[in-house]
Amino acid sequence: MICGFGAMTLAMRATQFSVESEFDSIAFCHNSAVGLIFLAMVFDVLDGRIARMAGLTSRFGAELDSLSDIVSFGVAPAVVAKSLLDLGDWSSAVVRVGWVMLVLYVAAAAVRLARYNVEAIKPTDGSVATKGKDYFVGLPSPAAAGMAVSPVLLYYFLTGKQEGLGVDASWVVLFLPPLMLLLAWLMVSRVRYMHVGNRLFSGRKRLWPVMLVLVGLAFMVALPQVAGTVVFGAYTLGFLIWDLGRRARSVRARRLGGKSGDRSKNGSPGAPE
Repeated sequence: MICGFGAMTLAMRATQFSVESEFDSIAFCHNSAVGLIFLAMVFDVLDGRIARMAGLTSRFGAELDSLSDIVSFGVAPAVVAKSLLDLGDWSSAVVRVGWVMLVLYVAAAAVRLARYNVEAIKPTDGSVATKGKDYFVGLPSPAAAGMAVSPVLLYYFLTGKQEGLGVDASWVVLFLPPLMLLLAWLMVSRVRYMHVGNRLFSGRKRLWPVMLVLVGLAFMVALPQVAGTVVFGAYTLGFLIWDLGRRARSVRARRLGGKSGDRSKNGSPGAPE
């Protein structure tokens, strides 16, 4: 929660500088804000696991975790995107439409976290489930936040004249609100996303998730300005495509099963009498 508040503070501070003369200061504020949101993701991975290892899971902890998540992964990314949008010379209509899209992202993050809390509670005694699942239902809010703020790093990498490419990347700023609208839909959807932590640390040890994480970490160390967009984009779109394929195979299997049942009822050749 503190990381999220710090990110919002830096994002609001960035709007106080002049774009023409203090571009480096603006870039520092926004890049630092993104870094704090990434740090919040690290804490989000550790807090629940430490609580389960210590046997200290509770309803209080679950609610506090979600309250922290809505600040760091719901409101903070929207504030960072809004502050970057305010720096551009856009029409008032573009700014208002972008604001509505960012509001929907915040609302979807709140719904996503509330639904997760409800599904994590045991209906028998009202306690918190101690064992996680292999998949999330809907895009997790930390992953959505990572996908939302990673293009900010990409934007400053493309526009930077000293450590970047020095090209016009205004399209990245205009792309942010529609991207966050898509992320809002994915958070409240029923699309299944792999629980990376549980897959890595569960009893069923598999090599390929570990290798993917190691490749992603190496990519982030080598080229952090681009790696976030690539890694979070691969996770977001990859499992969306996988889930759509899974649903298509399931529908096809039901149709084939229905046709087979109809042939058996009609006494087709080979059907038992």
